[in-house]
Amino acid sequence: MSKSDAAVLIDPLNYDPVVHGPPYLPVSGDIRPMKTARLKVAVKAMVEREAASVGAEIEQLFQHFVADYGGAASAELAVLLAAMRAEAMIHQAHHWGTKGPNFYGDHLLFDRAYNEIFGMVDGLGERAVGSGQVVLVQPLLQVHHMSGFTQSFYRDAPVVPSPEEMAMLSLRAVLRFLVLLNLAYASLEAKGTLSHGTDNMLQGFADEHEKLVYLLKQRSAEVRTAAVKPSLNDSAWKVR
Repeated sequence: MSKSDAAVLIDPLNYDPVVHGPPYLPVSGDIRPMKTARLKVAVKAMVEREAASVGAEIEQLFQHFVADYGGAASAELAVLLAAMRAEAMIHQAHHWGTKGPNFYGDHLLFDRAYNEIFGMVDGLGERAVGSGQVVLVQPLLQVHHMSGFTQSFYRDAPVVPSPEEMAMLSLRAVLRFLVLLNLAYASLEAKGTLSHGTDNMLQGFADEHEKLVYLLKQRSAEVRTAAVKPSLNDSAWKVR
């Protein structure tokens, strides 16, 4: 990760915009960024823990939704598209709904998360259609699959989560998307339909999600430091 990707996380209770600048945003400075290799190892361990917890459920959704596209060669891309749109909706809802003393930092953090995910959605949709299968962006199928992934990513969440719970829920959504991304990548590779361009695109998605894991993990660490007890019984709360 370059210095521009390092995140300076200021305690929002002591935040001074004149002294610190916008929190949660990439800056260069005295903060030593986590090396890319170290970040990847840490995120891989977190994704593996998430997969051990809910991997069977996500794989079942993945296989069921792929089948809905009637054997289309790149159906995995359509399923990833629906999951990414569901993930973005979660971050956007948190961007709108956060409040309290940490509002400014959280508002920017969730803004970054959903804008980066939305930025990937269009390219993925165009690549899916570029495979020659317009059915891969069929609205009714997409909405149905988005609903399934939203329920999986957001299950057991309070109706109105606290800002602290929002950070943890966004982290969980990113980790579960990465679990799904690994399944889709392996499926495309096994079928021999993983083109060089698609490979690069999916690797790019993984890289961007790893950066979001880092940022959201820092916010979740603040929650634990403040001794805020999570209300959900989920592995995302146990991330170290």
